[in-house]
Amino acid sequence: MADYPPNEIIDMVMVLGECHNNYRAAARLYVERFPLRRRPNHMTTRRLTERARGGHLTRERRRHEYNETDPRVVTVLAAIHLDPHISSRRIEREIGIPRRTALRILRNLKYHAYHITLLRQNRGAGRVRANVEERILEVFEENPRNSIRRVAHTLGISPYAVHRTLRENGLHPYHFQRVQQLLARDEEPRICFCEGIFIIFIKYFRCFFLKKY
Repeated sequence: MADYPPNEIIDMVMVLGECHNNYRAAARLYVERFPLRRRPNHMTTRRLTERARGGHLTRERRRHEYNETDPRVVTVLAAIHLDPHISSRRIEREIGIPRRTALRILRNLKYHAYHITLLRQNRGAGRVRANVEERILEVFEENPRNSIRRVAHTLGISPYAVHRTLRENGLHPYHFQRVQQLLARDEEPRICFCEGIFIIFIKYFRCFFLKKY
């Protein structure tokens, strides 16, 4: 449970003085005077005011000191000696020492809890990757207009792997871009189009100036 702040504890001490050290009356008066605060009972009021009179407005955290004569330390060290791979959860389950206590003991004695890390072993991964890269390059050599997504779908690999292979080999993915191609027969229609636009432009400005002036 969260501790009470110092200002609230001081208010409890003052209320207790008004109630002539009657803890039950002080608890009732404190709730009436500060209705929006937490409601301590007479036991909480007694504990907090006695702590304040002892010069401690804030709770003192007890530091756990473990030495080699502590039975719990001996038990945990023996369990680790018998099985270096034992976990703190297993210590709690089989020996009965709480998991947090076991971890504090290990940390206090400069030990570290055992953690297993699973790794996937890739045998021949380099050879497989080389074969995939060769296949990617062959597909693009057969059809340079292939897209990255199409090749990735065909080979069953990620588009990122295809793009990385092209980049590592100094290649770039193909992007189709449409452009207008001008043929010899297009010259006369283009001239007629430009002349028509020019005539419309002249007529428009002629009408504009005649209306204005």
